[in-house]
Amino acid sequence: MDEVHKDKPLKDRIPNQSHDLVIWLDVTDEPKTTYVDALTEQVQAFGNGKDPVSVVGIGGGSSMDIAKAVSLLLTNPGGAVKYQGWDLIQTRPFTTSASQPFPVPVPKRLAPRF
Repeated sequence: MDEVHKDKPLKDRIPNQSHDLVIWLDVTDEPKTTYVDALTEQVQAFGNGKDPVSVVGIGGGSSMDIAKAVSLLLTNPGGAVKYQGWDLIQTRPFTTSASQPFPVPVPKRLAPRF
Protein backbone atom coordinates (compact mmCIF):
# COMPACT_ATOMS: atom_id res chain seq x y z
CA MET A 1 0.00 0.00 0.00
CA ASP A 2 1.29 3.45 -0.89
CA GLU A 3 2.75 4.95 2.28
CA VAL A 4 0.78 8.12 1.63
CA HIS A 5 -2.12 6.25 3.30
CA LYS A 6 -0.11 5.27 6.38
CA ASP A 7 -1.50 7.90 8.73
CA LYS A 8 -4.86 8.29 7.01
CA PRO A 9 -8.30 6.74 7.70
CA LEU A 10 -7.91 4.19 4.88
CA LYS A 11 -5.27 2.38 6.95
CA ASP A 12 -7.85 1.49 9.59
CA ARG A 13 -10.35 0.25 7.02
CA ILE A 14 -8.10 -2.58 5.79
CA PRO A 15 -9.39 -5.77 7.43
CA ASN A 16 -5.97 -7.39 7.83
CA GLN A 17 -5.46 -10.32 10.18
CA SER A 18 -2.35 -11.73 11.86
CA HIS A 19 -1.69 -13.95 8.83
CA ASP A 20 -1.78 -10.92 6.47
CA LEU A 21 1.18 -8.77 5.57
CA VAL A 22 0.73 -5.06 4.87
CA ILE A 23 3.77 -3.41 3.29
CA TRP A 24 3.96 0.37 3.13
CA LEU A 25 5.51 1.27 -0.22
CA ASP A 26 7.83 4.18 -0.90
CA VAL A 27 6.91 5.28 -4.40
CA THR A 28 8.65 8.66 -4.28
CA ASP A 29 10.77 7.51 -7.23
CA GLU A 30 10.07 5.08 -10.03
CA PRO A 31 10.33 1.55 -8.55
CA LYS A 32 13.65 -0.18 -9.23
CA THR A 33 14.06 -3.89 -9.86
CA THR A 34 16.13 -4.17 -6.67
CA TYR A 35 13.22 -2.72 -4.66
CA VAL A 36 10.78 -5.20 -6.21
CA ASP A 37 13.20 -8.06 -5.48
CA ALA A 38 13.55 -6.95 -1.84
CA LEU A 39 9.77 -6.75 -1.42
CA THR A 40 9.38 -10.21 -2.96
CA GLU A 41 11.92 -11.59 -0.49
CA GLN A 42 10.03 -9.91 2.37
CA VAL A 43 6.78 -11.59 1.29
CA GLN A 44 8.51 -14.96 0.93
CA ALA A 45 10.10 -14.67 4.38
CA PHE A 46 6.75 -13.78 5.93
CA GLY A 47 5.14 -16.85 4.34
CA ASN A 48 7.80 -19.29 5.61
CA GLY A 49 7.95 -21.08 2.27
CA LYS A 50 4.26 -20.68 1.39
CA ASP A 51 3.10 -18.32 -1.33
CA PRO A 52 0.36 -15.87 -0.38
CA VAL A 53 -3.19 -16.49 -1.52
CA SER A 54 -3.22 -13.08 -3.16
CA VAL A 55 -1.30 -9.85 -3.57
CA VAL A 56 -3.31 -6.62 -3.42
CA GLY A 57 -1.96 -3.23 -4.42
CA ILE A 58 -3.58 -0.07 -3.08
CA GLY A 59 -2.47 3.32 -4.31
CA GLY A 60 -1.52 4.83 -7.62
CA GLY A 61 0.18 3.41 -10.68
CA SER A 62 3.55 2.63 -9.08
CA SER A 63 1.91 0.80 -6.17
CA MET A 64 -0.12 -1.27 -8.59
CA ASP A 65 2.93 -1.99 -10.74
CA ILE A 66 4.87 -3.13 -7.67
CA ALA A 67 2.03 -5.44 -6.58
CA LYS A 68 1.87 -6.99 -10.06
CA ALA A 69 5.64 -7.42 -10.23
CA VAL A 70 5.85 -9.05 -6.78
CA SER A 71 3.01 -11.45 -7.63
CA LEU A 72 4.82 -12.46 -10.83
CA LEU A 73 8.12 -13.01 -9.03
CA LEU A 74 6.46 -15.23 -6.45
CA THR A 75 5.62 -17.72 -9.19
CA ASN A 76 8.59 -17.29 -11.52
CA PRO A 77 12.31 -17.91 -10.92
CA GLY A 78 14.89 -15.15 -10.90
CA GLY A 79 14.78 -11.46 -10.13
CA ALA A 80 12.75 -8.64 -11.62
CA VAL A 81 15.47 -7.66 -14.10
CA LYS A 82 14.95 -11.01 -15.86
CA TYR A 83 11.38 -10.04 -16.80
CA GLN A 84 11.85 -6.58 -18.28
CA GLY A 85 10.29 -6.85 -21.72
CA TRP A 86 7.34 -8.48 -23.44
CA ASP A 87 6.13 -12.08 -23.03
CA LEU A 88 8.88 -13.18 -20.63
CA ILE A 89 6.68 -14.50 -17.81
CA GLN A 90 6.71 -18.29 -17.61
CA THR A 91 4.01 -18.89 -14.98
CA ARG A 92 1.08 -16.59 -14.39
CA PRO A 93 0.52 -15.78 -10.71
CA PHE A 94 -2.33 -17.17 -8.63
CA THR A 95 -4.37 -18.75 -11.42
CA THR A 96 -6.31 -21.95 -11.88
CA SER A 97 -4.86 -22.22 -15.37
CA ALA A 98 -2.73 -20.04 -17.61
CA SER A 99 -5.81 -18.23 -18.91
CA GLN A 100 -8.36 -18.34 -16.06
CA PRO A 101 -7.53 -16.20 -13.00
CA PHE A 102 -9.33 -16.60 -9.70
CA PRO A 103 -12.09 -14.04 -9.20
CA VAL A 104 -11.22 -11.68 -6.37
CA PRO A 105 -14.21 -9.85 -4.87
CA VAL A 106 -13.56 -6.53 -3.14
CA PRO A 107 -15.60 -6.03 0.03
CA LYS A 108 -17.91 -3.00 -0.13
CA ARG A 109 -16.46 -1.64 3.08
CA LEU A 110 -13.15 -1.14 1.23
CA ALA A 111 -14.75 0.97 -1.48
CA PRO A 112 -13.21 4.42 -1.37
CA ARG A 113 -15.19 7.18 0.32
CA PHE A 114 -13.99 10.48 -1.06
